[in-house]
Amino acid sequence: MMPEMDGYSLVRALREQEKLAAIPIIVISAKSLPEDRAAVQEAGADDLLSKPFTVKELLHCIQHHFHPN
Repeated sequence: MMPEMDGYSLVRALREQEKLAAIPIIVISAKSLPEDRAAVQEAGADDLLSKPFTVKELLHCIQHHFHPN
């Protein structure tokens, strides 16, 4: 929980900045419902990791989005 804006608003604000528009955004959340994944992707995030997750899962997600080949 963030005090002044929610995560969706943050992702949208980052996507509006030209310098940050192409940087992959991976959201980490305690929510894990299918509609949460769709909502973060609609906001502009590239992926969602639900807590708890392993270091291996995090590294795989990072590698997938930063080095897709």
